[in-house]
Amino acid sequence: MVKKSTAAPKNPALLRCRILTPEQTVCDQETDFVVVWLEDGQLGIAAGRKPMIARLGVGPLRIGRADQEPKYYYVEGGFVEAAENVVTVLTERAIAAEELDPAAVAERLKAAQTLPTTTPELRKRREQAMRIAQAQWRLVQARSR
Repeated sequence: MVKKSTAAPKNPALLRCRILTPEQTVCDQETDFVVVWLEDGQLGIAAGRKPMIARLGVGPLRIGRADQEPKYYYVEGGFVEAAENVVTVLTERAIAAEELDPAAVAERLKAAQTLPTTTPELRKRREQAMRIAQAQWRLVQARSR
């Protein structure tokens, strides 16, 4: 279990990033920046950011420190809030990139591509499956570089 904290870091140049699902706290760490995937593009968040709330899309979340490799997570929708150097991500599903199996992700992408599209409901189901599989695939690819 990840140690939970809601306090801003003592160093004003850092952020605290918290990723929360209904089941657990997936991440709670200090960092230099966070990049989230919104419904309409990416958003970078650094210390001192004005307070904001935004709707998350399906895609990668990156947490970075100048002295370390960035840490990646797959996030499936939800909300992000930034206030007082604390970034809180509320999502139904968050998976650390290293927990994604490249072969399983490739298989999900292939399966999504073959879903039928003969009715509006089936098209919507295929689009959602494709969005999820493509987001996970991008994260697997980014991690392998």
